[in-house]
Amino acid sequence: MPSSPMAETPPTGVLDRISRALDSAGLDVGHALYDEAVDLARQGLLGPAHDRIRMLLCLDPDDGPAHLLLAKVLVAQNRWCEALAQLDTAREAGVQVPASLQNEVEVNLAAEQAARAAPADRPVLREPTDLRGMRDELKLLRSDNTRLLRDRMALRSRVRTWSTSTAILSGVTLVLLVFLWATAGGTPAPEATATAEGATAEGATAEDRAASGARRHVVVPGDTLSGLASRYYGDASRWERIQDANAEKLGRRSALRLGQELVIP
Repeated sequence: MPSSPMAETPPTGVLDRISRALDSAGLDVGHALYDEAVDLARQGLLGPAHDRIRMLLCLDPDDGPAHLLLAKVLVAQNRWCEALAQLDTAREAGVQVPASLQNEVEVNLAAEQAARAAPADRPVLREPTDLRGMRDELKLLRSDNTRLLRDRMALRSRVRTWSTSTAILSGVTLVLLVFLWATAGGTPAPEATATAEGATAEGATAEDRAASGARRHVVVPGDTLSGLASRYYGDASRWERIQDANAEKLGRRSALRLGQELVIP
């Protein structure tokens, strides 16, 4: 049976865009395709059922139940080698494969291979020894296939981790560059200007604190009062001490602003 055009896997970028578009539209296409494939298979429409499952696997290649359903459809079509590959993939995805189905596929595949190897004028050999040898070969092939699948999934996981780490690192680098540019003489942010003006208004109180050895901290992205208390005092619950020392700057809401200079008593 010729393969359906839908069986070809589109590029990864296209799949990601399709998945995001479906998610944003609130469409659960995966469950709809699965249920439709089950109904078609029960009606004996194996070809359309096969196409629906292939569409589902294009959207989610790691859908174990879909691989198991595809294996059952392939068994009904007597496509034993493809069915065995789908069973291995389903098992790798964490789905429990029925032992009876596994045995049926292995036995029929062994018989099919024996029929191909036997001369045309001689009946197919089905002795237990021949079948046992073929099943041993199948186990070796399955072991190799499982190892390749595991390596593929591990590689995909590493690629995703690398992509996420790269995106986070790029964001952090951009924030640091902006901060360094601002502190090195760039145009001061409105918050920094307001802080400089407020420092004059504080008068002798801030000067007294500075003279007594109080530390100063410039607010950067991610700073909180509890975080600063944990950093300078080793106790996040002492944030009120920083709030009291900077009451005129923080106001009643105790909101931190980027570039704001705080006194750490």
